[in-house]
Amino acid sequence: MSNGSINISGSTVGVISTGNNAHITIGTQQIAALPNASEDSKVQLKRLIEQLNQELQKVPAEQQVQAKEVAEIVEGLLTQASAKEPNKTLLKITAEGLKEAAKTLASVMPLILPLATEIAKIIANFG
Repeated sequence: MSNGSINISGSTVGVISTGNNAHITIGTQQIAALPNASEDSKVQLKRLIEQLNQELQKVPAEQQVQAKEVAEIVEGLLTQASAKEPNKTLLKITAEGLKEAAKTLASVMPLILPLATEIAKIIANFG
């Protein structure tokens, strides 16, 4: 019997969600290619996203939709920040959207909001 989980490694992967007990994972592979980020920022961003991934795994089933939204917004921010010339305004707006989405989970998963806020702050400065 399958537990509904999938393990993918060695490739660039976005948000993954399968089965009733979906696991939401934000890929971190594209961080290395961010053109406007220092190595320190890349290391810090990867660490924060890994921590956010751990917290998203713990989100109760009733909040899975909101958790997936948070993950998708982070993926969108990473994609936008990976552009040769990122749109600074769009990065800032999307970063604010990330913080708002994270607020919807703050009552059940209090660590998600500060992690999302820090991720948003770092990525918004890449433009």
